[in-house]
Amino acid sequence: MLNKKSRRLLQFCTHGIIAALLGLALMRDVRAQLYVSDSGNNSVGEYDSSTGATIHSSLLPVISSPISIAISGNNLFVVTHNTIGEYNVSNGSATNVSLISLPSSAIDIKISGNNLFAVSFSGTISEYDITTGATIHASLVSGLSAPHGIAISGNHLFVTTTESTTKGEIREYDATTGAVINASLVSGLSEPYGVAILDNNLFVANYGSKNIGKYDATTGAVINASFVSGLNTPSAIAISGNELFVINSFQINKYDATTGAALNVPLVSGFKSPGGLAIITPTDTPTLSYWELAILAILLLITIGRLLPPLRSTFSLN
Repeated sequence: MLNKKSRRLLQFCTHGIIAALLGLALMRDVRAQLYVSDSGNNSVGEYDSSTGATIHSSLLPVISSPISIAISGNNLFVVTHNTIGEYNVSNGSATNVSLISLPSSAIDIKISGNNLFAVSFSGTISEYDITTGATIHASLVSGLSAPHGIAISGNHLFVTTTESTTKGEIREYDATTGAVINASLVSGLSEPYGVAILDNNLFVANYGSKNIGKYDATTGAVINASFVSGLNTPSAIAISGNELFVINSFQINKYDATTGAALNVPLVSGFKSPGGLAIITPTDTPTLSYWELAILAILLLITIGRLLPPLRSTFSLN
C-alpha cells in the first residue's frame, strides 16, 4: 500500500499528465479551423474560425495557383492545375504533391469517407481513393454544363451548373453509380457557384444575384431564395456547426446557418483571389502529430521516473 507521500506524488503526476493532454487538445482546437486557398497569393492560409485571426498566412510551401481544397482527418488536399496534392494539415508539410493526376483542372473537390470527388471544367465529376490516389471512376458523371460546386450527403451528390446567366441549376446524382436522381432539383438560379448541405438544407452561392439561397435537399423546394443578401461576388461556401462561411469577393464572411444573420462580416479579409474554403469540425479534428506524441512520451517517462523511487521505498518497507 502506498504511503501518504507516494499517493500525493502519484496524484500530482496524474494531474500533470491530464493537464498536458487537455493543453494539447485545447492547443489543437485553437489551431486553424478555417482554411482558404488564394490563387492570387499562391497560398493556403489558416485562420481561427471564431475570430478570424491569422494562424498561418501561408501554411504550405510556395504553391502555384491553388484552386480548391478539402480536408480529411490530418490531411489537406489541394488542387493546382491538373494535380491534387496531399499535405499535413498541422504543419503544412508535403505528403504527396502529386497524389492525383486529373484529366483537366478541377473547380471544386469534396471528400466522403475515403473517396474524393472532383468536378472539372470539362463537365465531368471524377472519383478517387484519397489514400492511394487511384482512380475509382474517371467519369462518374459527365456532360455537365459549366459546373462549379459539389456537395455530398450520404449517397447523394449535388452539383451546381450554369447554362446561361439566367439558367442555373442544382442537379442530384447517386454518389456510387453516378446515376441521375434529379437532373433539375433546383432551377432558376443565377450563376450558382458553391453549394453546401446542413441536415436537409442546401445552401447555394448565387454569383449572379449576389446572394445565398436555401433549399430543401429532398424536394428542391425554396426555403429562402435570398437567405443572405447584399453580397458582392459570393463563390465558395462551407458550413461548420450552425455557422455558414462564404467567400465574398476578397474576404470571408460568417453567418448564422439558421437565420442568415451576419455573425462576422468580414471575418477575414485581404485576399487576392480566394477560391477554396475548408473547415475542420469537431468530428474531423486532426489526430496528434509526431511532436505532440513525443511530448506525451516524455511526460510519461518523467512521471515513471519520479514514481519509481518512492514506490520502491514503499514496497521495500512493506
